[in-house]
Amino acid sequence: MWQTLENAGGVGLAAPQVNRSLRLFLVDSTQADEHNGIHQVFINGHILNYSTDTCIDTEGCLSIPGIWEEVVRACSITIQYQDENFNTQTQTFSGPTARMIQHEYDHTLGKLYLDHLSPLRRRLLQRKLQAIIKGKVSGKYPMRFK
Repeated sequence: MWQTLENAGGVGLAAPQVNRSLRLFLVDSTQADEHNGIHQVFINGHILNYSTDTCIDTEGCLSIPGIWEEVVRACSITIQYQDENFNTQTQTFSGPTARMIQHEYDHTLGKLYLDHLSPLRRRLLQRKLQAIIKGKVSGKYPMRFK
C-alpha cells in the first residue's frame, strides 16, 4: 500500500480504497506537518475522542480526483490502534495529522469526506461525481468502479 500511495502522490490511503475489506490505513503527514508529521500504519483503529474545537481545511481524495472541498473536522483526536508490529497504541494527534487520520479512518467506516458536506453542497457536486463514475475524469492512477 505504501507504494500505491507514493505512486498516486497521496498522503493517506485506506485498505477499502484498494479493494480490501480491512480496517487498515496509512498516513504520511511528514511534508504537511513539519514538526509533528508521521509515516504510520494504523490497524483496527478506533477514535476514542474528538476534540470539541473544530478546524476547517480543504480536503481531496484519491478516490475522487479533481474535487477539493472545505471540510470541518475535530482539531485533535485520540486514537487507539495496532501498529505494523500489532502492538496496541493509544496516541493523540492534532493539526494536519489529525485531519489525515480522520479522513482515512472514515474510509474504514465506509465514509467519504463528501459525507461531511451539506446536502446542498453535495447536490452541487453531482455532475462532477457522475463524470468520475462514468470514467470521464481520472486520476494519475488506475481506477475501477463496481
